[in-house]
Amino acid sequence: MRERGKNILPMIGFILIVAVIFGGFAMANTFNGNSDVKTIEKNNKDKGLLKKNLFGNYDIDETSEISTKGTDRITINAVSSEINIQTHDSEKVEAHFYGDVSTLDPDARPFLEATKKGDTIAVAIKYPKTMSSFTSERTCLDVKIPKRWAEDLEVTSVSGKISAPELTGKDIRINSTSGSIQIDNITGKNIRLVTTSGDFKLGELIARDTFKQSTISGTSSINKVEAEDIKLEVTSGSTSIQNAICEKVTSSSISGSVEINLKDGSAEMASSSGNIQVRFEEGFNDFSAKSISGSVNLDIPEYSEFELEVKTISGDVKCGDFDMRVISTKKNNLKAITGDGDSKIDIQTSSGNVRIQKN
Repeated sequence: MRERGKNILPMIGFILIVAVIFGGFAMANTFNGNSDVKTIEKNNKDKGLLKKNLFGNYDIDETSEISTKGTDRITINAVSSEINIQTHDSEKVEAHFYGDVSTLDPDARPFLEATKKGDTIAVAIKYPKTMSSFTSERTCLDVKIPKRWAEDLEVTSVSGKISAPELTGKDIRINSTSGSIQIDNITGKNIRLVTTSGDFKLGELIARDTFKQSTISGTSSINKVEAEDIKLEVTSGSTSIQNAICEKVTSSSISGSVEINLKDGSAEMASSSGNIQVRFEEGFNDFSAKSISGSVNLDIPEYSEFELEVKTISGDVKCGDFDMRVISTKKNNLKAITGDGDSKIDIQTSSGNVRIQKN
């Protein structure tokens, strides 16, 4: 018995130790379950703070200058940056790129690049080929050009504003997508403005040859234009020129309206689903308009002498108080003359009214 008891006691002790160990494991698992939940929550919070900390803000302040000697063209190009152009008493082009950028990747920051290749000076904001999708910026590009610049100038902006108190040059082209344009005075030989989903406002524009404007989904307003020829293209937008001096205006609009006040000259207008409003202050040579689903309104001096032909479908014709001699009249078709008929008016509309009246 004594020998058997000696043999049993170690066995009982071993069983007790194993029970304690397994019980400890069970209790540990229970506590560890709650601990793991807290740890996960804490890690999630830490990760959130980590992302916020990684999304760093970087200040940008870069400058560059290039002599215009031997060049005859300046180009300025930026995306998501406001472009401000000034003139100065220097023969250099000076550029200043500044602002702040927030990004996960510091290598994704935009940078200023100013180069001189051949006869062209190019000022541009460049971006790395691989950009972070978590990049935002508030940046500006200030460019100073010679005050007496008389060569070519091209400015292109995407998702940014273009502003300048004065621009001069030979062939000038301003391109804007999803941004606005505001220029006080612009003078050149040929001037072209191209806007998409953006508005522009100009003070005075003088083109020694041709002024061309192309607007898509935007509103344009120009106070004064002087040019040999004015050519307008409007799609889903509106264009207004308060004071124009030119030989001829040619306008084409789709789902857009055009309003222009002319000193004299001629106008050739076409519109689809848009209104045409033209006013001649001192006189005119020829006026023609073709409109589909839009009205045509023409204001001319009371002493005007002209030959008139109007064709309309589902539209009314009103000719004010002009003393006209009717040549022929049919349904929706009128031919008439007033005075010597020195000027000509030819209007064709479909589902649009025609109104001709004295200033």
